[in-house]
Amino acid sequence: MSIDAVALKLPTFWTTCPSAWFAQSEAQFALRDVTSDETKYYYVVAALDSDTATRALAILSSPPKEGKYEILKNFLLSAFGLSETERAESLLNMNGLGDLKPSELMDRMLVLLGKHKPCLLFRQLFLRQLPANIRLPLANSSNLDDYRALAREADNFFYAAHSNSNSFSISHTTCEVDTPTMTSEIDSLCWYHQRFGSNAQKQEEPGKRQAGSTVNSAVDPDSYSANAPTSKNLQLIVVDENSNRRFLVDTGAQVSVTPASASDKSLGSSDIALQAANGSTIKTYGCFETNIRIGSRSFNARLIKADVKRPLLGADFLRHHNLLVDIRGRRLIDAETFSHVPCSVSSVCANRRTLTTRAELQYIQKIIE
Repeated sequence: MSIDAVALKLPTFWTTCPSAWFAQSEAQFALRDVTSDETKYYYVVAALDSDTATRALAILSSPPKEGKYEILKNFLLSAFGLSETERAESLLNMNGLGDLKPSELMDRMLVLLGKHKPCLLFRQLFLRQLPANIRLPLANSSNLDDYRALAREADNFFYAAHSNSNSFSISHTTCEVDTPTMTSEIDSLCWYHQRFGSNAQKQEEPGKRQAGSTVNSAVDPDSYSANAPTSKNLQLIVVDENSNRRFLVDTGAQVSVTPASASDKSLGSSDIALQAANGSTIKTYGCFETNIRIGSRSFNARLIKADVKRPLLGADFLRHHNLLVDIRGRRLIDAETFSHVPCSVSSVCANRRTLTTRAELQYIQKIIE
């Protein structure tokens, strides 16, 4: 048995992408000239977290005399990596760009392709994920056989389309909004102003979000103050006809979330950092892309699995699809085509605990006194 003593520390094993972890680890082995099978094996063992080590315990407790590293590597790749069937299913069931650029989507697809050579079908799968305003100009591209170049060209159309979309949306929003009407409608929904009139304006404005917050108090749709009248606190609800899930539409939340399942939580929390408006940390368990069908339209959405009570569509979803929120009309309006999708309206539940900021607590206390 020969073990080399080399100053080397590998990162904790990445269960989400074992092939990338081994690529990085073997690069470090090469830089440190580590060639001993025993040495590489023990470095990998030292980098396993408790759950992964437990799963590999059969090998760790009785390692073979020869080829320890390769046997452990193959086991980890098989246990945590995708099989060829799973990779093929992922390629065939992709749900569009989501929040990705075309080049980022191409990178993911090439990873799923593995050692197989891209072909005509692969190119078509990529093009099918792109919106029509990006896909159509690529039909006569000279880069159809150079997949990364094709993706970079798609990026150019992607940026141009988003730039035009933003300009179009701003101009129409400016023209269509009737400021006095909007102000009166908002004031009619404000319980504090309705009850205390001008005195409410002298207090610190409630509901201001802390700097750096990612998700506001509406992440917990069941968490509202019992003091406010329920008839005045309305929220838009959309129903995904694919899954029958009811999503709260919240323009104050920066990201879209969905409740994590027990199996999600059993895999451990992720590095995605979310914070409620009161400063508390919300645990997350990774994210995924899905297709949401509202009425006759389908939308791609990236949802973060988190410790919340119900699904929520945040500003990232509305911004990506260029949707305007019309609470009075109970609908989401496409800012480009002015078509709309129907929503329902739900009143805020009473007799619930509340998630508030420090400013809100001070504000309420001053009013009571």
